[in-house]
Amino acid sequence: YLRPPSRWPDHLLVQTVYRQKAVPALVRTSGPEMRIVFCEPQPRPCPGQVAAVYSPEGQVLAGGVIVPEGS
Repeated sequence: YLRPPSRWPDHLLVQTVYRQKAVPALVRTSGPEMRIVFCEPQPRPCPGQVAAVYSPEGQVLAGGVIVPEGS
């Protein structure tokens, strides 16, 4: 995390593809892990891609490598 989750705003945006626009999502944290649930259906990202979490103002809050659920 670049900013502690306790200091994140209520509304977050997530980007999982390089040229994709960041879209609204719910992000839950547990230790070093994040679980992302998009507010609207999105193409499923591939394991190994990077997810970036942004504030509505465009500040990068966190990022991580996507792993399959249950790994």
